[in-house]
Amino acid sequence: MDAIASEKYTFILFGGAMGGGKTFWGLTALLIMCKLFPKSRWCVVREDMEKIRSTTIPSFRKLNPPGRLFESPFHYVHTNGSEILFKGENYNNDKELNWLKGLEVSGFLFEEINECNLDTLQISFGRIGRWESNPRPKPIIMATCNPSKNWVKKEVYDKYINGTLPNKWLYIPSKITDNPYVTEDYLESLKNMPPHKYQQFVEGDWNVDVPVDNPFLDDFNEQKHVAPLPLKYNVHLPLIISIDFNLNPFCAILAQEHVRNAWILEEVSIENGNIGKMCETIRKILEREGITKAKLRITGDAMGNRGEISQRDNASLYIQIMRELGLSKTQFEVKANPKHSNSRADCNQILRKLNVLISPTCKGFITDCLKVACGPDGEIIKSNRKIIEQRADFLDCFRYFCNTFLKKYIQ
Repeated sequence: MDAIASEKYTFILFGGAMGGGKTFWGLTALLIMCKLFPKSRWCVVREDMEKIRSTTIPSFRKLNPPGRLFESPFHYVHTNGSEILFKGENYNNDKELNWLKGLEVSGFLFEEINECNLDTLQISFGRIGRWESNPRPKPIIMATCNPSKNWVKKEVYDKYINGTLPNKWLYIPSKITDNPYVTEDYLESLKNMPPHKYQQFVEGDWNVDVPVDNPFLDDFNEQKHVAPLPLKYNVHLPLIISIDFNLNPFCAILAQEHVRNAWILEEVSIENGNIGKMCETIRKILEREGITKAKLRITGDAMGNRGEISQRDNASLYIQIMRELGLSKTQFEVKANPKHSNSRADCNQILRKLNVLISPTCKGFITDCLKVACGPDGEIIKSNRKIIEQRADFLDCFRYFCNTFLKKYIQ
């Protein structure tokens, strides 16, 4: 509460172990702000309304707040006219976040922000401090979370550890011992959890290695396939760029191959699916490495031939790349996207039978190799793009590279 009262911060994340009282901290903070700033307006956000109904609202009721809690939709009115709205992010049904764009509030509380999207947080900064009240609180976003290996770790926890958090951002580590009401029996019962879950959710360890039940790349071996030092480009070999087209981001791996040897040299991620930025990045790499455009070979996602992603004109993504870089049609070889189950068998054979080496700088691709899982039918699990391991963008680039250029060695 001291951090909120100081008015030094626009974003405060209380994150870490379960049972540390994070939810009650956030809800209590909002009720105090309601009392201090009559007729102010606040908003609690969770992934969806079902989680608001089943978890947030019962916790809120336990605080016995003065005033009235309404349902359908859920919102609270303090005795002094302050309000708390309860909203589901519902990103899967509203990726434009239209519900948020017209909202005016004094501040937000994101409950389990690790379940929400970075886009939602970013837009929320433009919605705080817009609600008129007298006195008027300083704009603030508060949030809680459990340790997760997604954007929250990258944008908040890692920067907290490195001392590079943005100005006016604060991370407060949560420990289960912060909660004076936790009983010894409860602490003892938590020891029944699997060791990695105990580390993550009880000890608040953000870096615990969670095992993958059914990895897509069974034959990937970090010691065997990841080089000890960054790999160098060979100016005498063709440079293959394998691209995966998403709305956000566009991804690519840059690779070379020669007689049963393959090298994954670099990875590229372009936010907001911008072909111009992708081509500019490729130009800079060619210039840096002293490689001519004539050496380029382009492959990747066959969707790029169907114009399914909105474009500046009606040309396919590959035609745009050809125009931007001044390439010829013969430098493009785009095969139909392989079925996941077939691709899995091919990629694992390639890892087993060929000499495949990955530069240690390809951190996103290495994460995909270690963490991307598949279902019993061999399909890659991609149900939730908020979880980095379920994006599989760099793995897809590798699948296209194998399908187009390396499969010939195992047939």
